[in-house]
Amino acid sequence: MNRKLILSLFTFLYAIHLQAQTWPDKQRLDHAIDSIFRNNNSTPI
Repeated sequence: MNRKLILSLFTFLYAIHLQAQTWPDKQRLDHAIDSIFRNNNSTPI
């Protein structure tokens, strides 16, 4: 696998882990995931 892909996947999972600790509220967690997906889609791989 591509090293950058693995790094971005790890960063994505780690960010979700941090957001889950910071924001127990489900709606805010969904918003955080949406913003992460938007950032990943806007940046070329």
